[in-house]
Amino acid sequence: MFEKLKNAFRSSAPVPASGDGLAHWAVDRMLSHHQLANGATVAEGLLLDRPFQAGCAPSSRPYIQGVELMARADLGLRDDVNIIVMHRALKRALEKAASHTYADATAQLRTAHKALPEELVWLSVYRDAGWPGPTPDFWARYCVLTDNLESAREWLYADAIECLGDAPAALRPVTPFLIALTRGKVYLRLQMEAMDDGVVSHHALDTLEQLSARAVKLFGR
Repeated sequence: MFEKLKNAFRSSAPVPASGDGLAHWAVDRMLSHHQLANGATVAEGLLLDRPFQAGCAPSSRPYIQGVELMARADLGLRDDVNIIVMHRALKRALEKAASHTYADATAQLRTAHKALPEELVWLSVYRDAGWPGPTPDFWARYCVLTDNLESAREWLYADAIECLGDAPAALRPVTPFLIALTRGKVYLRLQMEAMDDGVVSHHALDTLEQLSARAVKLFGR
């Protein structure tokens, strides 16, 4: 993921001032941060005493337009736990993209899996899980992809569900947004739709931090 960030940093195109929220959040957690000449912001250091990186830069993902807030918490967790929570509108958009991708790859079946974006692989490998407890409004807004329902229920405990459900109005349900626990790390991907005053980015990063702490407790090696 951060190779994409590095490539974005090399771009000479100016970036809207979308990283201020990330910078302020980083200061509160004593993370180092700096802004590049094109306006992109990067932050890194230790979060929960584990390596953490985040950036706000032009996105190279087809499903995120403009500027992306991305983050990775390298938690050193078990690598057999895979849980992705995303906006349901994003899942529908990815499914639509997947149908076109699979059609285009029909003549290249041997290499199609390697060529698929990670998000499309998730759709094909993990099921859309659900369980009693969260409100219908929560399930209308979010989907949870996993191969282990019990682990997903433990990770997305009541406080996490409440945090996700309390998204600020500026974080619209149609905005591309996901948090993924996979490969022993927790990732954030979010489309920044407007100038960032910290409302949206702080909520997303706080949610990532909360879910990272929960993951360390549940799935540490």
